[in-house]
This record gives sequence, C-alpha cells and structure tokens, in this order.
Amino acid sequence: MIVSLALGHSFWTALLAYSLFGALAVFLTALTRVAMIMLPAREWSGSEFEIEKEEASALTTAVRPAARRGGEGMEDQMRTMRILAVDDDPFIRELLPRIAAEVGFPDVTAAASGAEALDLLTYGGRVYDCLLLDINMPEMDGIELCLKIREMAAYRDTPIIMLTAMRDMKNMDDAFSAGATDYATKPFDILDLATRLKAANLGLPGRDSTGAEHAGSARGAAEAAGRGNDRQVDVQIEGVANLIEYRALANYILRLPRPEAGKVAVFAVRIEQHHLLEARTHPGQMLTVLREIAQSIGAVLGTLGGANGSAGPGATGALMAYAGAGTFLVATRHGITLSGDPETAMNLRLARLGADAGLAPDEKVTVAVGEPIQTGGTRTLRAETAFRRALNAVQDRMLFKEGQALSARRQIGDRSA
Repeated sequence: MIVSLALGHSFWTALLAYSLFGALAVFLTALTRVAMIMLPAREWSGSEFEIEKEEASALTTAVRPAARRGGEGMEDQMRTMRILAVDDDPFIRELLPRIAAEVGFPDVTAAASGAEALDLLTYGGRVYDCLLLDINMPEMDGIELCLKIREMAAYRDTPIIMLTAMRDMKNMDDAFSAGATDYATKPFDILDLATRLKAANLGLPGRDSTGAEHAGSARGAAEAAGRGNDRQVDVQIEGVANLIEYRALANYILRLPRPEAGKVAVFAVRIEQHHLLEARTHPGQMLTVLREIAQSIGAVLGTLGGANGSAGPGATGALMAYAGAGTFLVATRHGITLSGDPETAMNLRLARLGADAGLAPDEKVTVAVGEPIQTGGTRTLRAETAFRRALNAVQDRMLFKEGQALSARRQIGDRSA
C-alpha cells in the first residue's frame, strides 16, 4: 500500500489491492493498476453483498428512536471517538488510521507493541474511547494486552475490537473471554470494519445504545422478562471468569463462522426469587447474589467441559452475560442438550445463599435453567433469535416448576384433610 501511494495512486485503489490480494499484492505495481480499473465496479458475490448490507443496516436496529433521546438524531450520536490502534506491523499501523478516517473517525493513535500501548494508556495523558488490538504480536500478544487493559478502571467498559488474520475458534473464544467487545479479521474490508467502529461508537456512554448489531431488541426482551424496571440491568459484576458484557456476547454469536454456529448453544439462567430479592435486599447484597450465581454457572459448566474447558468457549466451558431482570445468558459448545442436571448442580452450590442475601432462614435463592437453543440461521439475526428463544425457554421452565409446586401443595392439603 505504501508503494502504491508513493506512485500517486488513490487511497481506495491501494486499499482494494490489499483487500483482494493481501499485503504482498500492494508491492506489485501491475496488480495495483488492475485494482484501479476494477474499483468503480467492485465485484461482490451476491450472498457476501447481502450480508454486508444487512450488517450495516443493523446499526439502526441497535439505536433507540430519536424521540427517546430528546430529539437527538443518529447523526448526532455518531460523534468522533479517540482510537488507539495497536499492531506490530508498520503496514497495518499505516492502514488503520486511513480506514478510520475514511469512515468518520480521524483521531487515531498507533502503537507498535503491547508495552507501548500500556504506556500510552497509563502515562500518555489521553483517554481513548475505542481500542483496536492485534492478537498476534511478539512478547505481549493482544489477548494478554486485553486482559491487562480490562484491569484498568478507566478502561473496564471501553470497546475493544480484536484484529487478527487467524480465523480459528480458539483465538475468537480467548479474545471474548479476555474482555473483547468485538472481533475483526484481516485483510480488512472497509464496510465491515466501519460497521464495527460505528457500533463501538454507539455503545459509548451517552450514546444510548447497546452497540451490538441486532442486539437491542434481544436486550429489551430480557428486561421485559422482569415485568418492570430492573435496577440491575447495567450492574457491574466483577471477579467472575468469562462473564462478559451483554453486547460482547451478542457480537460473539454474530461473529461465529457459519460452520461453527450450529455447534454453539445459548441458554438462560434466571433467579426464581428475583422480585423478592429486589424488594428486600440492598444493592450490595443483590450484587453478591448475582456474583455467586455467575460463579456457580461457570463452575458447573467448567465441570461439564472438563478441566481445561475444551468443550466450550473460554476457560470454564462457557461465555455468559447478565441480561437484567435476574437473568444470565450463557453460550456454550457442550451441545444442544446439556449432559447431567446443571440446574440441580447450580442450586446445590447456592444452598446457603438465602441467608447471605438477607432472606429469612427458610427462604432460599434458586435458579431455573432453560433448554439450550442452537445459534443457527441468518447471521445478522442469530443473536436476537437465540436470545429470545432462550428467554422464552427459561420462562417456560419457571412456569413448569411453579405448576409442580402448586400440585405438590394441593396433594399435601388433600392428605391433611
């Protein structure tokens, strides 16, 4: 690309050559000239073009109506953001600021290593709104860097987009487990990366959006399942392995390669006494309950996945997110039918939690676990569909258990009579 620009070719021509032929093609003048001719009529396969159009239009779904933001339109929400791009490849460090500038984000700082990035974040005097991290770097790779950044109070919720030429599931699982918000592969496509940057921008504080394509309506369904206002929707639950942001879990489902999508299932775990806890506990106690339940989910799924969690995303066999209304959504690769009885196993671990949460001695905290839902179908609707079906499944499970309890009480009453 640098050679093409030096020869006087346009930025778009150089970038197209990179996208079509890889970095090596940029240094071949003949192929760059061919790319120049092809630029006005870029060829897409029908399916690829439709997918990219769907992902771009999905940004509108993630944004709430302007009337609910006091008349502020989508264009006003798309304010610029300060971006830090970290990559050991000088070619990529030259490319990313140009791409970002072309799609409306000109404020990009580049760092050549994880150590340099940490110095900028700690001592650079600037607070960045979005981070782009290459996974494959020497000394400190992007996964380790992401973990270190998430330990910094100022960057716990900052959008982090991982960049990699490797498309294997292990890197993707590790990236989201480390705290990544989104994931992009090289060579970059402008529309694809622009979609991720705009989604990250919409997810910043004050921009009133989930920041994940087609995730807004699924989040709304989770909140609606609580039958009212839930003060814990945006709660920060710390110290739990593989507990990630809601929008990150939605993006994980969206980014699954098509062959892998059918291997991942989503299920919901809901606190059965959620409204009772909301009424009787203070925020600190509720946070303790949520943390205990998240740890129980991870422990049970880790056991099902084996010691190294190889059967599912992340180190414990699952990625999970809090969806509000006392509900967790969990993505796992254990199969469509979970082996054993995870609900019983989780509730055994929670047996003493009622007293810790301030409930009466005879009151317990228990959870209902819904049936796993396969994450197949259209890519841009994958998260929304799976989340909605998982929430419906756990609601059905709760109704079934309530019916069983009512039947048991009636039988006791009949015997007493």
